Amino acid sequence: MGKRGNREGCIWELPDGRWRGAVSLGYENGKHVRKWVMRKTRGEVSDAIKDLVHRKKRNQPLKPTKVTVGQFLTRWLEVEVKPNKSRNTYRIYAGNVSKYLTPALGQIRLSDLKGEDVQKCLNKASAAGLSPATVRSINANLKCSLTTALRWHRSNDVITHNAAKDAIVPPQMQYKATVLTLEDAKTFLASVVGHPYEGLTSVGLSLGLRRGEVAGLRWSSIDFVKRQLHVTHQLQRFNGEGVTLCELKTEESRRTLPLPQSCINALLRRQMIQEAERIKAGDKWQEQHFVFTSRNGRPITPERIGVQHKEAMKRAGLALIRFHDLRHTAATLLLAQGVPMKLVQKILGHSSFKLTMDTYAHVLPSMLEDAALVMEGLLTSSSPQLLQTDVALDQSKVVQ
Repeated sequence: MGKRGNREGCIWELPDGRWRGAVSLGYENGKHVRKWVMRKTRGEVSDAIKDLVHRKKRNQPLKPTKVTVGQFLTRWLEVEVKPNKSRNTYRIYAGNVSKYLTPALGQIRLSDLKGEDVQKCLNKASAAGLSPATVRSINANLKCSLTTALRWHRSNDVITHNAAKDAIVPPQMQYKATVLTLEDAKTFLASVVGHPYEGLTSVGLSLGLRRGEVAGLRWSSIDFVKRQLHVTHQLQRFNGEGVTLCELKTEESRRTLPLPQSCINALLRRQMIQEAERIKAGDKWQEQHFVFTSRNGRPITPERIGVQHKEAMKRAGLALIRFHDLRHTAATLLLAQGVPMKLVQKILGHSSFKLTMDTYAHVLPSMLEDAALVMEGLLTSSSPQLLQTDVALDQSKVVQ
């Protein structure tokens, strides 16, 4: 039996020809840590001992888990994501796991996952033609799962490093919305007065609601006395389940908005149109108390809102923009009129101020110019000489 230096262990050959080694790894919680390994050759034992010493120095698990990335992701989805996230978020995460992460990384041991593995997965996704946003989403989901693994590591010795943080993702491609000018917005609203499209056009443009939020509006959401609209639900489509009414997932999304008079008028006319549709449908009417309905009383889908919006834009004679761009139009017009960015965030139901800033930073330059003019007016109103260009210099104060 041959001994080695301190913390390099000792190695000896067994009667059956195999090799065994032992190494002392110091103390942990007052207990002596000693590990044994057995391999076919002396070299394999030596490498295994070196790996143990290396792992100890880096505070890594001494016994790598046999759990694969695929097995862990399945567990993560069921234990962490499904009970705590919205159904739509779970659907997106599960889709990324089943379509991209498991096929590329599923067979790798979780403890062996490296940044290089993650990078190859993302590169493959990009080469397959996936958008930068989708590739970023895949990496974000993996990063989130590995953060959970790190938290579970405290008791399960899973991993000690988030490999997804080592990968480079494509740059974020910021969508540039097409917004209506103030004049076009007025033209659009005027063109649909009294028409079945008026109500959804008004709440989309005046309040900046999302398609699903518009489709999910019920009459109980509207308080005509207090002139308020409560945004609490949305209609979402789920594979295999059709369209489902869901609560909005964040406190910021659930919001109460004041109703402009034009919007109140549009919704009152919507009530009259719906009553006429109810009478015409007779026994075929299915009362579900939604604001925007099909001819039989059932809620219209978010996709149908897009179709009706397209028809309304043709009626107005305007270039087609998405229904979601009415939301961008509302925010841009509010900001252009000097409404604070923080207030616009609350109106839109954004989860963070940063999201609002990143989306509408292009509106700020003109606002900054207006702010400069306001400051100029404040400071020079009582001192007009500040605006004079031919003021004589006080030569006695000039440094020679």
